[in-house]
Amino acid sequence: MKKVVRYLLLIYLLSLGIAFVGFLLDSDISENTFTYQMFEVFMLSIFLFGLLAGLFCLLYLMFSFFKSLKRNENQYSK
Repeated sequence: MKKVVRYLLLIYLLSLGIAFVGFLLDSDISENTFTYQMFEVFMLSIFLFGLLAGLFCLLYLMFSFFKSLKRNENQYSK
């Protein structure tokens, strides 16, 4: 369980980094306040976290499913 929490934390830090890079690379002149801009960065990082965590969970479950199939196949072949 510690591994999953660590992976989720790394995924959130990655999504937060992507959101900050997008904020820094934005070339439009902003008329919003700084707090509103940071709110946008935070919400984008939450959105990216949801997408990346969903992708991670999908891949993790798929690999564990194929690993269990391979393990069962080796068990029956003996």
